[in-house]
Amino acid sequence: MSFLAVPDTLVFMYSYKCNFECDHCSIGSSPREPVLLEWEYVEKAIREAYWIPSIKVVVFTGGEPTLFPEHLKRGIKLAADMGFVTRLVTNAWWASTYERAKKFLEELVSLGLRELNISFDRFHLPHLQRFGGFANMVNAARAAVELGLDVVVGTIKLAIEDGQPDYNRIRSKLDEVGLNSVIVTEDFPAPLGRARFKIPRNLLTQINRPKEGIGCIDAVAKTVIHPNGDVTFCCGHAINTEARLLFVVGNIKNESLEEIVARLNRHVLAWYLRVKGPAALMKKLSMEEEVLHPCEVCYLAGTKYMDKLIKIKDELLREILPSTNINTLPVGAHGPN
Repeated sequence: MSFLAVPDTLVFMYSYKCNFECDHCSIGSSPREPVLLEWEYVEKAIREAYWIPSIKVVVFTGGEPTLFPEHLKRGIKLAADMGFVTRLVTNAWWASTYERAKKFLEELVSLGLRELNISFDRFHLPHLQRFGGFANMVNAARAAVELGLDVVVGTIKLAIEDGQPDYNRIRSKLDEVGLNSVIVTEDFPAPLGRARFKIPRNLLTQINRPKEGIGCIDAVAKTVIHPNGDVTFCCGHAINTEARLLFVVGNIKNESLEEIVARLNRHVLAWYLRVKGPAALMKKLSMEEEVLHPCEVCYLAGTKYMDKLIKIKDELLREILPSTNINTLPVGAHGPN
């Protein structure tokens, strides 16, 4: 069987351990998370990704990946040496001064780091104050730009803002210090993981409700490796909730990445989400709940509506066959078949 489409990005979420414990974290990262994916499987996945031509980018995220410097350095070097674009996603705790930020990044750049994504918003800031606060984001961005990295600052948008929105504050500060090339993006917290209990639903914006005719750009495109070796078909907010098994397509500890990707290409739910989108799945399952985020649809599908999802598997398959020309597909590797 030839691949119809394969992932463009390999994501290492090799630990959920983080020195922050943000209220909006859907992954549930915290200082108390003990599990770390062994280096041999990080190396295995990168080397095997080389033989999957569509994979162009390798991402190191978490948790906070800089808490594991040897994993990070070895991973960046190996991925860069094999021709991948490398990206680090971090809270920038290490950038308390410009000098520290530059010294920290210089080594990573010498190993092959090409992109820096900084997570910064009102939820990160109380934890970041221990290391310097708002200045950390600026120091990290400035050092990264001067070292030639592509830089993105990712922030959060709420329905009700207390004072100036995070996006405006960040954009203004970056422009003030001449960092106009830094891109600032807005994401929307999902009521999943810790955020499900920590963030009142009235603070979640309705702008990000699932929309008809819009497929999920992460489904199939992102292959994510977790601390226990599980591989999921996206990096959405529901991947570490009670619905986890719905997204698992294999385990890097006992299968090759090629085998896992081949199974991904036969995954009904992943393809349905990519082609039809969460709103279509919500309609198919006749969900009655108020849904404020596309990932919430997947969470409900993998929990409350799991039995119904199994029953309509063939209907989902028939809907996507004209678009994908897929043969017989299971719903998932470790989920319902």
